[in-house]
Amino acid sequence: MSAVLRDLRVHPSKSQAAFSIAQCRPVLGVQSQGHVGRRFVSVDATDVKRGQVIEYRGSKCVVVKTSVNVTNRKAFAMLDLRDMKTGTTRQEKLRSNEKVEKIFVTNVKVVYLYDQGPEFVFQNPDTFEDILVPAKLMEGFEKFLQEGMEGQVVLDEGGEVLSFLPPRKLTCTVEELKGSGGKIAQLDIGISVQVPPFIQAGDRIVVDVEDQKYLTRATDDAE
Repeated sequence: MSAVLRDLRVHPSKSQAAFSIAQCRPVLGVQSQGHVGRRFVSVDATDVKRGQVIEYRGSKCVVVKTSVNVTNRKAFAMLDLRDMKTGTTRQEKLRSNEKVEKIFVTNVKVVYLYDQGPEFVFQNPDTFEDILVPAKLMEGFEKFLQEGMEGQVVLDEGGEVLSFLPPRKLTCTVEELKGSGGKIAQLDIGISVQVPPFIQAGDRIVVDVEDQKYLTRATDDAE
C-alpha cells in the first residue's frame, strides 16, 4: 500500500478538508456552471443595474446611472460609469444585446449617522459596525442624507467601499413655492423640484432620488 493511500486511511478528515478547500477556491475569470469558481458573469447591457460593478473596455467601473435610449427603433443602454482606478465618470452607449462582464460584489444595508468632513458615517444595523464612505463616492446623493435614513453600500471582496446607493424614493416637505403654473418647490432637504399646481407649502411629497423629480403626494403608506 502506498504512503498516500495509508495517509488517506489514517487521516480521512484531513484529506477531505483539503479536497474541499481546493474545490472551492475561486479563480478569476473562470467560466463554469452557476456562480461557483468565478468572479464575474456576462450579462446584456440593458440588464445592468445602478450600483453594480462591471468590466468594460479594460476598466473596472461602478455603474452610477442607467437609462434606455431608443433611436430608429433600436434600443441602447446608456450607462454612466465611474472608473474605479481614475475616479473619472463617463457615459457609454451600448447596444441592448451587447455583453458586459458584471463583477460580483456585496451590497450591505446601512443607516446614515452623521457627516465627518471628507467622509460620511453609516452603520450596519446587523453588526453595529461603522462604515465610512468617502465624499467622492457619494455621487451627489449627500444632499439627500437625513439621520436614520437607510441605504446600501457596495463592497468589493476585500471589504473596500465602492459606492453608496440611496433609497430610490424619499419623502420630503415643501417649505416654499415659486413660479406660477408649473411650480418650483423648495424642499426641506435643500433642493428644488418642479411640482404640479395643486401642491401647496407644507405638503409632503415623494421624490425620485436618482432623477430628483416629483413622483406623487405623500400618503401614510409612503412614509
